Amino acid sequence: RAGRARREAKRAAAAVAAEGGSALAVSDAKPTAAPAAEPPRESRKAKRKVAMIVAYSGAGYHGLQRNPNVRAVEDELVEAAAAAGFVAPALVADLQALWWCRCARTDKGVHALSNVISFMCALGEEPIEVVASRMNAELPDAIRVLAARRTTRGFDAHKLCDSREYDYLLPAQALRPLDSLIAETEPLTETEIVQVDGLLAAFLGTHIFHNYTSGLAPHMKQAQRHILEAKVAPAPSLRGLPYVALRFKGSSFLIHQIRKMAAVTIARAGGLLTEERFRESLTVAKVNLPIAPPSGLMLRGVQFGHYDKTFGADKTAARGVMALTEAEEAVRDAFCAKRVLPVVGSEENATALRSWLEFLQTYDFLRDGNEQGGPRPKPGEAKAGEAAPAAAAAGQAAPLHN
Repeated sequence: RAGRARREAKRAAAAVAAEGGSALAVSDAKPTAAPAAEPPRESRKAKRKVAMIVAYSGAGYHGLQRNPNVRAVEDELVEAAAAAGFVAPALVADLQALWWCRCARTDKGVHALSNVISFMCALGEEPIEVVASRMNAELPDAIRVLAARRTTRGFDAHKLCDSREYDYLLPAQALRPLDSLIAETEPLTETEIVQVDGLLAAFLGTHIFHNYTSGLAPHMKQAQRHILEAKVAPAPSLRGLPYVALRFKGSSFLIHQIRKMAAVTIARAGGLLTEERFRESLTVAKVNLPIAPPSGLMLRGVQFGHYDKTFGADKTAARGVMALTEAEEAVRDAFCAKRVLPVVGSEENATALRSWLEFLQTYDFLRDGNEQGGPRPKPGEAKAGEAAPAAAAAGQAAPLHN
C-alpha cells in the first residue's frame, strides 16, 4: 500500500510538471503522510499443522463440538486462535477450512483433562511454545491449552488416536447396596474394590453395545466396541466424602456409552440388575438401560503410541510426541484440582446424583419402554411398546462419542 501511494504521488507530480506547475505545490495542497508499514498479516505467515493438548471443565458448555445456537468449548478455542493471530478471523466460522479435527468429542457437562485438537496454524517460523501461551491469554480460566506440538501435515487427531481413557467419578457409597450398614464416610474396602472390579471385567473385550447408545441396530458394525480396560481407580475425597473412579479405556466409544456402563455397574453393585439381564444387554436383545448424570464423567487422556513412535520421535522435523511431559502433567493435575473436581463435587451435582440414585432404585430393567427406562409399572399396568429408532431403521450410525 505504501508503494502504491508513492507511485500515485509520482504520477501526480509528473502530471503537474507537464502542465508547468510545481510538484511541491501538489504536495502542499493535500499533504498526506506515507502509510506506516503493516505488520505481517495472518494470511502471510506460513501455515503449520499443529496439535493442541487441551483441558477444560464442561460446566456451562454444550459439549466440545460446535453446534448452532449453543455455546461449546470449540467456540472458545477457535475464537481464541483468531485473537492470538493463529487463524484468519474470516475463517472462524469455517472449521473445515482450518482442517480442524478433534480427537474425542465430549457431551454437555463432560470434562476433559487431556484432549487433542489439530488445525492449520499460522505459526510461521515462531517456536511452537507460543501457541499455548498466546491461546491461554485469550481463553477463559475453565479452558487451558496444556501444550502444543508440530505434527505431520497428514495428522488426524481422531483417526490416529490409539485409545481413549475416561473416568466416571462417584461417591464410594453409590457402589454399595441401599441397605448397606457401612457409613458413607467410609472408603471402599479392598474386598469391595475386588468385587466391583469383577463386575467391570465383564465389559472387557469386544461386545455389541447397541443398548448402550441410541440409533444403532445390533447387527450394525458400528455397534461393536472393544474395551481394553475397565477397573476401579482411586479418586480424591470431595465434600468430605470418599470418591472412586470407574475407569474405562477403549479404542473408541459411542455417545452415552460410558455413562450407561457406569449406570449399569452401579445397578449391579446395588443388586438392582440381575446377572442374566446384564448379559442380555451385551447381545442382540433389546434392553433398556439408565444413563448416569454427565457431571461425573471426564476424559482422562488420549494415547497416540503408534504416531509418537513412528513420527513424533523425529526431532529433525521439529515434531513432538502427543504424550505430556512431567511438567505438563503437573499443570494438568493442578487444573483438575482447581477447575474440575470442585464442579464434580459441588452441592448442585451431589443433589442431582442423589436424585438419580433414587430414580435408579425404581428403574425397571425388564420393561420395554423408553430409553430413559422409568419406574417399574404398577400392578396391572400395561407395558409400553417402543418403536425402532429412526436412525437404525434407516441404516444410519449413531454419532460417535469420540
